[in-house]
Amino acid sequence: MGRKGHLRTRRRRARHVDRPSLRRLQRVNEALQRAQELMAQWDAELRAELPQRADIFDAHTHLGTDIDGMVGIYDDLERGME
Repeated sequence: MGRKGHLRTRRRRARHVDRPSLRRLQRVNEALQRAQELMAQWDAELRAELPQRADIFDAHTHLGTDIDGMVGIYDDLERGME
């Protein structure tokens, strides 16, 4: 089979999606859309509570051993907050 025939076959297969897969994809898409709507609502409510031009930043710590090898020990964290 030549290159063009091979590409046509792949395109034909790519267009075919079985019904269970399509339903699963639709459910995932619906869940994603709902999550995005909820996040937009939460964002609007949060911003309404904050003073204008308030800077939002992420300040958090990790305890235990991270995948990059960094280690956070609870007692060290508490001592650093004194």
